[in-house]
Amino acid sequence: MRVRNVNHKTPMLVQLIRHFRRAVALDISGGSNESPQLSKFCIQTPSFPRRCLASYSKPIKEAVSIPVLVAGRIVDPADAEAVLAEGCADFVSVGRALYADPHWCLKAFGQVKAPIRKCIACNVCFERLTLEKDVACVHNPMIGTEFEALEHAEPHLYPAARAQRPRRVLVLGAGVSGVEAARVLAGRGHRVEVWEKASRPGGQMHLAVAAPDKLEVEPIWSYRWEEIQEIGVAVRMGVAATVESIRAFAPEFVVVATGAQPRPCPFDTSRLDPDVTVMQAWDVLPAPERIPAGSRATIIGGGMVGMETADLVSVRGVHCTVVETLSSVANGMARNNRMELIERVEARGTRILTRATVLDAEAGHLEVEGADGTTTRFDIGEFLIIAVSPAAEAQGARLCEEAGVPFAVVGDAWRPGDFLSCLRDAWMVALSVDHRFRDRVAATALTT
Repeated sequence: MRVRNVNHKTPMLVQLIRHFRRAVALDISGGSNESPQLSKFCIQTPSFPRRCLASYSKPIKEAVSIPVLVAGRIVDPADAEAVLAEGCADFVSVGRALYADPHWCLKAFGQVKAPIRKCIACNVCFERLTLEKDVACVHNPMIGTEFEALEHAEPHLYPAARAQRPRRVLVLGAGVSGVEAARVLAGRGHRVEVWEKASRPGGQMHLAVAAPDKLEVEPIWSYRWEEIQEIGVAVRMGVAATVESIRAFAPEFVVVATGAQPRPCPFDTSRLDPDVTVMQAWDVLPAPERIPAGSRATIIGGGMVGMETADLVSVRGVHCTVVETLSSVANGMARNNRMELIERVEARGTRILTRATVLDAEAGHLEVEGADGTTTRFDIGEFLIIAVSPAAEAQGARLCEEAGVPFAVVGDAWRPGDFLSCLRDAWMVALSVDHRFRDRVAATALTT
């Protein structure tokens, strides 16, 4: 190996390479798993730009005569091409992006005509590895199983994967779960129609992408929406299902994906001053301007929604206090993402109270009891924002029961959770429809 153009601006690593003359290539990555502060440079969060390590690899590539590989948020083929075109490396390393879509390379080179499921840097995969659990991917919930094979992942491209007898299937709800179920069902040849009572599709997706750095989550939706548009699934907006309309449609099966709804405030707010505005976080996330800069807000609930609400409004100059009954906040987020979020909101002056139970709300104050039994009384501010866990929307299931049609409930309509649980539900229910009818026929034959 030959090193050239070494000067005081070249990273120290290049100078050390002189001592490794048997090396045939260099693989450039970053960070360490010794601490969350270092780990995020290895397993980058959405705050890191695409190709975040390319600028560091370029001077190394210019100084050595062996091939250089670089990793670091190379999400799609355009990122890889840019790294090579800018002379930052000879090869690219793709890691988490292959969890999200194991067929990334086939799609990149045009051998599979389908959009790539882009990694959203949620880092659930890495979190589960550190906890010694099975590897999981929000975007690819079937990872590690036979169902991530192309004929299951992109069934519309494989005629052999079609159901022997297509069924007439109705999907209630055009959120992420409903659209995923429709995508897989239609890809397998079933006749699918989606009804959504709102005027636009997406369900809670507009809430999920509202906070800073959360636009990277958008491919969870766009990949699936583009696919059902390509397949030609009928989606009817502004349609509120009734028993009569379900019966008139005469579905052979219904997938209930009606999502969740916010819960009311868990304590009495009737004695608060009229100057205190009580709002749901679901109303704040899509319209943060409703909380003016310089105002004060107390957020009840420090889960992902509560903390992302604090992130969104505090960056606009709102002074926040987050009250959480558990011992930690942003539970459900991967470690790197969670630590970065907490550091970010605390740097803006956000106060976080954990193991805190609200005892009383009166006038403009909250009385809160801590884990040690001591009580604290503080000003709420102008806004009290409710961000407690949502409740499943059960009406869709009740309608199907009354209509007398077979159905399955998926996603938040079954149990409010995260993208991983919602998409896994939808995918498995869609794949199981054929077996449901096959088992029913077999059971009927046994009883006759």
